[in-house]
Amino acid sequence: MKLILNADDFGLTESVNLAIVDCIKAGVVKSTTVMMNQPGTAHAAALNAQG
Repeated sequence: MKLILNADDFGLTESVNLAIVDCIKAGVVKSTTVMMNQPGTAHAAALNAQG
């Protein structure tokens, strides 16, 4: 069985974005979904562009 953890709310706030990125780097989270038109959306896009 394969478990894929998806983090919702990427883009909600900068602190949520940073926490999701930390989880991805740690290998816990494999994917995320972006909340558009939220206060942290531009920050989420910038983090994503950095890789």
